[in-house]
Amino acid sequence: MKDANMYELEEGHAVSLVHYKGFNKLVVMPILKDGSLIHLADDIQLCQEKQLNPMTEFPEVGEIIIARYRMNGKAPKYHRCVVKEVIASVTQKILVHYLDAGEEMLVELDQCKHVDEAVVKHPVYARQVDLDGIPDMPENLMLSRVEKYLCKIVNKKLVLNLIKIGENETPLVKLFYGPGHTLAQKSCVNEEILKTGEWVWEASYERGNHTDDAIHTDLVPKAMPCVKLYDLPVQKVPLHENIPVQIVQYHALDSLIVIPLLMKHKHDLNVFQNQIDKYVSTVTESPHFPEIGEVVLLQDSTDPESKWQRGSRSCSTKLGDFLYAVDHGDVRPISCGKFRKIPFEFTGVGTFTLYASIVGVPEELLTQDGAEALERFFVRESIHTLRAESIHPSTAVVSFSCPNLDSQILDFLGTEWNHEFENKENYEPGPEENDIDEEQ
Repeated sequence: MKDANMYELEEGHAVSLVHYKGFNKLVVMPILKDGSLIHLADDIQLCQEKQLNPMTEFPEVGEIIIARYRMNGKAPKYHRCVVKEVIASVTQKILVHYLDAGEEMLVELDQCKHVDEAVVKHPVYARQVDLDGIPDMPENLMLSRVEKYLCKIVNKKLVLNLIKIGENETPLVKLFYGPGHTLAQKSCVNEEILKTGEWVWEASYERGNHTDDAIHTDLVPKAMPCVKLYDLPVQKVPLHENIPVQIVQYHALDSLIVIPLLMKHKHDLNVFQNQIDKYVSTVTESPHFPEIGEVVLLQDSTDPESKWQRGSRSCSTKLGDFLYAVDHGDVRPISCGKFRKIPFEFTGVGTFTLYASIVGVPEELLTQDGAEALERFFVRESIHTLRAESIHPSTAVVSFSCPNLDSQILDFLGTEWNHEFENKENYEPGPEENDIDEEQ
């Protein structure tokens, strides 16, 4: 990807805004009249049609592929993207960056196909630009009035005033919009954003006995354009220590969702829930239906007394659309949810559920019968004492070992066997079975 041919933006270029990562980091596409973008779309279409079947093996990080992309409610089409991360161990999905849209998304493997040389040879047209004169703020921070203005000019014709090429070869620009033949006759996007007056990002912290990882408890809420589940940090757990955890979802040894039952986690979750309660009781927001993977505030619509909490809209081939409670681990149908956009400050708090895997399982338990026994063992008694061994730097999956797992499993199976034996001892055959015994 480092060698990708990037389209060079020049002074006075006509561009359109296709995506924004924040109020000072925009992604623009050149408006070309030479048919280059049409040729690219045709080559992608031919490449897609030549491959009858999607990918069956995960691509490498950095590989350019084509994947389905839905834009502005239109029917999904294939677009070029580069693989940022393979999250196969948990979600069976790929994190990709769409080269000609400037957006990152999680996609299923069956929505991806390989590229051919005809597609790769086209330059990358979408370019991130930094807006000149606007303070540098946390990436993805979005203010409501700024967002409304940017939504108004998405896909509109803009004129680019190139100031300089900044760090990482990112152009520093001014953008102009509106009628008029000269820049002086048009309105400056940079100045319009500054005029909104939403530049005071105040924050006060109630740290109590916490240190540098304290939860922000009184932050001024600001709205985000879209935060995905994989953007959220995770709560820290002490490594190489035995900690009690509750298993809220068990799919396999390498695919669990757990909640650490530590006093600090319980306290922080209560503090965070109080913060959400305070926000929803004082700030009026219109309903917002989330995108796939988007993190929002949700409430169970079947129970008006239920609390608002962080949640994400997910999708699977078995369940269809469903809601995943980020801090509690439960799932519910999409039809049972009420949604609101989530404030920026709530996305900086680590999730109170963890993706996890169990490592160091004895080989004799890695059989068909052993796997079934392990599942019964972990699911029937959902609270276990596990030892946190490591945290994957990219996926944040925590690897746990289970002390004395083999002896615990044997004790568990013995209890099961004794329970079945006692049932047999107290079992009285029915009349039909008595008749069979007499005939024999």
